[in-house]
Amino acid sequence: MSIFNDEIVKRNFLHYWFGLGAPIIVGFGITLFSFIFLMSFEEFFLNEDYFIILNIIVIFANLGHLVIWPLFAWWLKSYANTIEKEGVENGAGVSIKLYLVWIVFIVLPSIWFAINFNGIV
Repeated sequence: MSIFNDEIVKRNFLHYWFGLGAPIIVGFGITLFSFIFLMSFEEFFLNEDYFIILNIIVIFANLGHLVIWPLFAWWLKSYANTIEKEGVENGAGVSIKLYLVWIVFIVLPSIWFAINFNGIV
């Protein structure tokens, strides 16, 4: 007998994946969209008159995966707690844990590498 015969299990499974995937997709989507926009209009931003716009786009590119992802996961977890959706709450909790793994194993080593090897090769 399959565990997916029960409608409650199906709903919890879908809610779990929504809680896990939505913050990641939104965070990296903002980052990816900002970088695509930056690459598309690269020649436009080389002019010094648009330096502030360039900085704003770079800030959005970094905010997507560093700030938006955990804030959206935290909000989704607290909202799911109020509406009593256990699957969304569990998925958002795992998303926050994956964010911590992302920071520890990808972002911090990249920062360390950029600080210690800044052109001394």
